[in-house]
Amino acid sequence: MRDGAALLLGCGAVGRAVARRLGRDRAFGRVIVADRRMERAAAAAELCGGKAAPLRLDCSDDESLGRVLGDVALVLNTVELPPSALLAVIRSVVEAGVSYADANDDPESLQAVFDSEYLAALAGYRGVGVAPGLGASPGQVNALTRYLGQRLNRMDEARFYRIDDLRRRGFKQWRGRLAAFGSPALVWREGDWRHVAPMSEWEDVAFPPPWGRVRCCTVGLQPVTLPGSMPSLVRVSSHRGFADGEMDGIMGDLVRYGLAGGQPVETPAGFVSPAGFAAAFFSGPWSPLYPGQPGGGEPPGLPWQMQAMGQLYGRATRFTLTWAFPTEQDAEGIAAPLAVGGRMLLTRELPAPGVHPPEALDPAPFLWDMERRGVEIQLTKTVEG
Repeated sequence: MRDGAALLLGCGAVGRAVARRLGRDRAFGRVIVADRRMERAAAAAELCGGKAAPLRLDCSDDESLGRVLGDVALVLNTVELPPSALLAVIRSVVEAGVSYADANDDPESLQAVFDSEYLAALAGYRGVGVAPGLGASPGQVNALTRYLGQRLNRMDEARFYRIDDLRRRGFKQWRGRLAAFGSPALVWREGDWRHVAPMSEWEDVAFPPPWGRVRCCTVGLQPVTLPGSMPSLVRVSSHRGFADGEMDGIMGDLVRYGLAGGQPVETPAGFVSPAGFAAAFFSGPWSPLYPGQPGGGEPPGLPWQMQAMGQLYGRATRFTLTWAFPTEQDAEGIAAPLAVGGRMLLTRELPAPGVHPPEALDPAPFLWDMERRGVEIQLTKTVEG
């Protein structure tokens, strides 16, 4: 029986966190936990409880994937895939009449999915929902944007802010950090997409204590679907700053001297990516940024902030939403909105069959889930005109 049955692809840190949540959710009656490595699938299945069965599966193998799709109603994908491979997986899932969601946060991959007219038509024909990008951002962030947009008569601008902390010192965190600050920032301005030079725009943003004012740089925009979903938006931008103000200068030097670049360069030891080298150096035990400090760990309560500006009853109005998680790893922050959105797909709470961006989903379940996890949420309203 398909009812209440889900296939979870990938058993890394995010996959394991999703498995734990599915095990506690009564909407999921049966779960198949799949990974290319059987031992990882078995370990994640244990976290899911008695309702889960492990499976060795390579999701890029269409034939193997097709054999298991007949037994499930929903696929939750936590495997990072390039755009062409991602589209192939989603197409196989939808052709089997199964709904699909993932935690993808790569703008190029997401845009490829949303630009596929064939995929949208196929999902509508098969009567299933497809919701890519249901991680922390763009997933949860986009859903909360809709929540703020519902409070305005017209939303003209959306800005997103996030604090980074050097205690997030892993290799993956450093690669993401270098990519964010070292690449041209994609922004939506005056009704068109534009690129802003790396680390060329800054603003000081007020966060709740103990953070205070943090200098935030314009970085690449992950919520790429918002201008299409909310046509009144004139400007959309994303910003990121460091809890340690000295990191602004350090990161600026890394970008200036080319150590944030992803293009491999030839060295006597072979081709090396500057960003890969820098990430390995700064995340390793020899890093000068962490003298005598052990590695690993996620600092508690890193805040996010969102500002929505527009018109309310003829007056310029700004809503500011700030939230911070208690002690929580990155994996849980990504897994939670994916599980929440997956439940909505399973219970058919989407507006209609088809391919939907995260902001198409009702934001209330995301807010309820955040509150259940002890998230501190602050909402303020400022009338500016």
